[in-house]
Amino acid sequence: MSVLDDASSLASDAGLQEAATRLFEVAEQDLGPSVSDAVLQSALVACIRIYGQKFEAGQRPRPLGDAKAVDATTLLLAVTALLRNANLELFELGMWQTFSGIR
Repeated sequence: MSVLDDASSLASDAGLQEAATRLFEVAEQDLGPSVSDAVLQSALVACIRIYGQKFEAGQRPRPLGDAKAVDATTLLLAVTALLRNANLELFELGMWQTFSGIR
């Protein structure tokens, strides 16, 4: 089996769903503070990259599915931290949305 075969089977691997379920359980039990920064960062980077790949492929899933999955304050904290991490301001996000036609 080639590396490409392994990569394509990974996307449909039930192990990904199991990992996502385990992460959700950690969040539901308020165990987030016990998760290392490295694990959190790896999970976020992986999810953001996957979302970007789906978007580039013409797929436009709602990133959070149910809008009630995360409260507005928590969502804004995460978005603010992501923008800060990339050294971007909210104004730049708005300009990019306007000029790229992505809204």
